[in-house]
Amino acid sequence: INVSQQTFDDLKVGDLAGNGTGGTSYSDVIGKLGKPTTTSQSSVQGQTVEMSAWNNIGGDFTTISLSFGGEGDSRALSSKSITRAKDVLSSKKISQTDYDSITTDGTMKLDELINKFGNPSMTTVTSIMNTETKTIIWTNVNSSLGSSMSLTVSGGNTIIGKNKIN
Repeated sequence: INVSQQTFDDLKVGDLAGNGTGGTSYSDVIGKLGKPTTTSQSSVQGQTVEMSAWNNIGGDFTTISLSFGGEGDSRALSSKSITRAKDVLSSKKISQTDYDSITTDGTMKLDELINKFGNPSMTTVTSIMNTETKTIIWTNVNSSLGSSMSLTVSGGNTIIGKNKIN
């Protein structure tokens, strides 16, 4: 399969606390992406969670990982993550000064940072109590900054948190 950013964006994440309620159904995901490369299940506080991954998906991406809540035909998407192949290997260097200039008061938009630093290496999307949150990671950013930078992005695509990972 060849997954585009638009295909990933079109997968609607439902409420994580409600077994993916409101998210894209498992059968619709399979219809778009085909059978996953790997699948595993676990139970967390009485809720069944199925984790499925599609590897070597082509295009700019290497892996898409999806979690589904619920059971059987009622399974629905509760979180999603995508890894970019070329950006993991060739991310733009981000300096400590760049990192320090990122504000987390909700005024800085994710698009500003993508324009400045290029596409992130990984994007993860969850929704809790109908509030969507993204975790955006740039890897291999700069030896003085650390190995990666993680940003927390609100549903309005504004930066509300940041973290350096050494």
